[in-house]
Amino acid sequence: MSGTDGTPGTNVTPSASGTLGANVNPDTSVASDAGALTLTRFAALIANVSRDPVRPETITPAARLAEDLALDSISLVALLALAEEAFGIGFSGHSKQVAGIQTVGDAVELIDSLTATV
Repeated sequence: MSGTDGTPGTNVTPSASGTLGANVNPDTSVASDAGALTLTRFAALIANVSRDPVRPETITPAARLAEDLALDSISLVALLALAEEAFGIGFSGHSKQVAGIQTVGDAVELIDSLTATV
């Protein structure tokens, strides 16, 4: 897959500032600096697995992975695998929590809780 700039694996629509992190919209549901950093890093992973370009401003904690960001089941599996690698965590043994992930915020909260125990 290639992004709008032709870079393999990058599907983020370029922003005015040119950086993803500056345009991800963390809201009050991700309260800590660690949560905001997790959100920024997770947003980059979403852009990496998305089949369609993703506008950075659409990646908010409230954004639904399937409905709002158009991630299909294969993309969701790839996203979870990338998250395990990127954050040094494992989702095995947490199948109920993983099955409950509907939004970006759900995923960020689970990632933060798992990284806190690593």
